[in-house]
Amino acid sequence: MGHKFDIEKVAKLDSPERREIQDPEKLLALLKMPGGTIAADIGCGTGYYTFPLAHRIGQGGKVYAVDISPEMLSILEQRMKERHITNIEPILSQENSIPLPDSCLDMVIIAMAFHEADQKEALLSEIRRVLKPQGKIINIDWEAKESPMGPPLEHRIPCQEAIRILSEAGFKDISQLEVYQYLYVIQAINPG
Repeated sequence: MGHKFDIEKVAKLDSPERREIQDPEKLLALLKMPGGTIAADIGCGTGYYTFPLAHRIGQGGKVYAVDISPEMLSILEQRMKERHITNIEPILSQENSIPLPDSCLDMVIIAMAFHEADQKEALLSEIRRVLKPQGKIINIDWEAKESPMGPPLEHRIPCQEAIRILSEAGFKDISQLEVYQYLYVIQAINPG
């Protein structure tokens, strides 16, 4: 069973220490996101990647903030209201059943949530279903090595194993982006 984030530790999600280790802007600056991009942040939590992604995509695009935790989505919705952001749509989901239509997304970001999935292959199958052909998945997760924060080492998925799982799930053109010291970033394409 995957290691799930403890809602009691929600303050860690937006801490300055986290921003030092994984500034979302550093990654998003590398991604090509044309105007009108439709994306999803799977396992969005309180919106750590969702809000910068929505800002970069702009009003012509949309970000679906997908999470299995109503508490996390409640915090995200409050922040949306405070910031007057309208191009984010929060979605309560089951882990392997995302309530979105087939082939509706240009891009999926799954940040620090893949290691939490109980059935990784089923999750990736569902992500492929909602991605358009040639749509992109960006998987950001903890390297299987000591770091100042993050889940226990025994719950982390080594990068090469994550690449293997993505490949076996049918993703193509799998590559790594060098962005963070303690995290890997894998980019892959849904061939359709």
